[in-house]
Amino acid sequence: MGLTVAVAGLGTVGTTLVALLLAHADRLGVERVVVLRRAVPAWDEPAMAALEARGVIVCTDAPDGRPSPDAVRDEVEYVFDCGPNGVGLARRDRWARWPRVRGTCAQGSETGYGPPFMTGVNGAAIAGARHVQVVSCNTHGTSAVLQALCGERLEHLVDADVVVVRRSEDLGRHERLVGATVVARHRDPARGTHHAVDVARLFGTIGVDPAVVSSDATTPTQLLHAFRFCVRVDDPARLAGDLTARLQARPWLATTARFDANAVFEQGRRDGFQGRVFAHAVVVANNLMVHDDTVRGWAFVPQEANSLPSTLEAMLRQLERPDVEATMAGLAADLTRPSW
Repeated sequence: MGLTVAVAGLGTVGTTLVALLLAHADRLGVERVVVLRRAVPAWDEPAMAALEARGVIVCTDAPDGRPSPDAVRDEVEYVFDCGPNGVGLARRDRWARWPRVRGTCAQGSETGYGPPFMTGVNGAAIAGARHVQVVSCNTHGTSAVLQALCGERLEHLVDADVVVVRRSEDLGRHERLVGATVVARHRDPARGTHHAVDVARLFGTIGVDPAVVSSDATTPTQLLHAFRFCVRVDDPARLAGDLTARLQARPWLATTARFDANAVFEQGRRDGFQGRVFAHAVVVANNLMVHDDTVRGWAFVPQEANSLPSTLEAMLRQLERPDVEATMAGLAADLTRPSW
């Protein structure tokens, strides 16, 4: 029999994750998907009815006629916690008490939930782990570009400076849309904002301490994040030749000739699964500046989906599936494209 998995939280990440689990159930070994919610507001009822028509079990804490989470706790074997900041950490012990749960993961901000993970970086570090933190969207984007330019273990990196330009909120939400650009405080005296700190924590699991610093500004948009990178390598020859082809050849990394987040987002909405872009980053390849041992450029980060390949791989590795590499290669072939 296949797995019974639960998705806790149905924001932009959880919603797309459920769609992936349903579409690739056979490949992932998933038999049943459970959604855990505190309550279903009236405006969400059509979406929940559509999921239930596809066999998803929607559980709520509210007395609305649906089963409660306790009704499935003896059946769930893996939990994807997609709750907002701090919620995953608060619920980790709850999932650990469910008798059949063999693994859980939480998203992005939940530092301390478990070892940080990103596909392509540190798979061995989470094999058999009970709890895993899937790193944030911008950590995915930054790390993927650094690996493409500096090697899998960043062995050719001298130093990197990254400026993250964040969208202020998810598409479809109206909670914290800023009215002007807001600059983030450099809270870490050595690395700047949490983005570089998170990259260092991720690569620290494989014994690497990258020389990366970061800054952050939030802008009034609901589309894509972006980041500007300045990367110095130990050998100028690494930056010679066709960088675009090298970037496109990497799994989960893409390029674009577009300078406008609106255009990249729209292309993803038309051509991507569930209207999403699953690449860790989309590098603006016709805007790279290469000078001797240094390359500067821009990349877009598709927040809603770029961490989900890592989320699925986390489950596979935590449950010690023997076919992880083949499964992820199949997903990459189905979900990504080399350029947008």
